[in-house]
Amino acid sequence: SRAIAAGAQVDTAASNGQTPFMWATIRGHLATASMLLEARADPYARDSFGATPLILAIQHQQHALVLLLAARADSGRLFAQSDENGCGPVHWAAYKGDHTSLKLLDYFDVPFDALDGGRMTPLHRAVQASQTGVLELLLDKQVDPSLADKQGRSVMDLAEQNQDLCMQRALKRHLEVGQAVAAEVVGAGA
Repeated sequence: SRAIAAGAQVDTAASNGQTPFMWATIRGHLATASMLLEARADPYARDSFGATPLILAIQHQQHALVLLLAARADSGRLFAQSDENGCGPVHWAAYKGDHTSLKLLDYFDVPFDALDGGRMTPLHRAVQASQTGVLELLLDKQVDPSLADKQGRSVMDLAEQNQDLCMQRALKRHLEVGQAVAAEVVGAGA
């Protein structure tokens, strides 16, 4: 705080493009991050991989920082940003298997059907990282499991390619339950 009071630049970036605000975010230093935002740190800055403070907060499961950013930044701009691969906040939360971040993003109405640069959905990213714990939430948010990525792979294809038997079983179980519910709805309407 003395450095800021003395006129230090709050957005000076390191060689990897990360700023002091990003470091505070990664480490979960809420008070420091808040002070840096008050000193006009850029909540939309990007590091050398295109990651924003929000993406870094999600990657490091710093939920309080996600809430701080949501409270202090323009949510439309904040939640729409993605990294250099087109992965946004929901992709990263799914990849990390971070149920809490997914629930926070859902609360802020962040779309769960976004496609990244490889035409992967957050569900693809969860399957890629073997995160069975978030499948139900993603499928409940109507993420299409049959959607093909840039290489033509559905989430089941990806699980099979990775030889991830646990993920294959979990997907099969969730997809069968979804089909049974759909059949009941159709049958009830007849």
